[in-house]
Amino acid sequence: DYYLHNTFENQPNIAGCIFMDHGCKKDFSDPNTIIYGHNMKNGSMYKDIVRYKDPSYFKEHQYFSIYTPEREIRLKAVSCYYGEAKPIVRKTRFKSQEAFDEFVKEMIAPCSYAETVEYPVKALYTFVTCSYEINDARTFLFAVEADEEGNEITADEEYQQKMTDL
Repeated sequence: DYYLHNTFENQPNIAGCIFMDHGCKKDFSDPNTIIYGHNMKNGSMYKDIVRYKDPSYFKEHQYFSIYTPEREIRLKAVSCYYGEAKPIVRKTRFKSQEAFDEFVKEMIAPCSYAETVEYPVKALYTFVTCSYEINDARTFLFAVEADEEGNEITADEEYQQKMTDL
C-alpha cells in the first residue's frame, strides 16, 4: 500500500510508483513476479499497460524488457485483459511445475488473442494496473521470459526441481 501513494524516494505523491508485490523476491526469481502501478490518465505511468488490451497494439509491442542493476529481463507479452481485482494473480508459490503450468493456463485463458505458451513455463510476469471498464477493475498483462531472438525460455529440469523444493 505504501507505494500506491509514495515514490521510491519516499516522497508523498498521488501517482505513487511502480512496485513489486511484497510477496515477491527482489531478484525477480519467483515463478510469478507481480508488478503494480497506477494507470495515470495523463499517461505518466503504466498507461501503456492498458493499451495491450488492443490486439494490434499487443502484437506491435509484444517484446519489452525490465532492466535491473544485475541484468536485462527480456519479456514476451502473452495475454492481456481486464477484470475484477482477484487475489489469485498474487500467487507466487507452487507445489510443482505442473501446478504452476496450470496456473499460467488459467491466467492467460480469458484473452481471446492470447499467445500460445511453451511449457514448462519458467517464469510469468504479471503487470497489474487499475482499469475503468467496471467498478474496481484491473488490467492484467502477462508476459514470459524470452531470449534475444524472442524465443520463450522454458524451465529446464534443474529449475523444475527447485520449484518442487520451494
